[in-house]
Amino acid sequence: MAAPGETTRPQQTRATPCPGVCSGSILAGGWGVVNMVAWEAVSANRVWKQLLRDYEQPPMDPAIDEELRDYVARAKVEMGTNP
Repeated sequence: MAAPGETTRPQQTRATPCPGVCSGSILAGGWGVVNMVAWEAVSANRVWKQLLRDYEQPPMDPAIDEELRDYVARAKVEMGTNP
């Protein structure tokens, strides 16, 4: 129990190895949560790369495209970011 004016913090818990399935080593797959996060990261990495490969730019009126390119070129000059 906290004294008046003090705050209590929840106790930190450590991840425990999955019982009977893993050896307990992170490298050997000991912590299921760590493995799950790693798998999700790998999966997400594959997904965005596939989305990028599959992307097709939507059609745009050539006149509008030219106007946008001119605008960006002028904006770069005004901001001093034109190489």
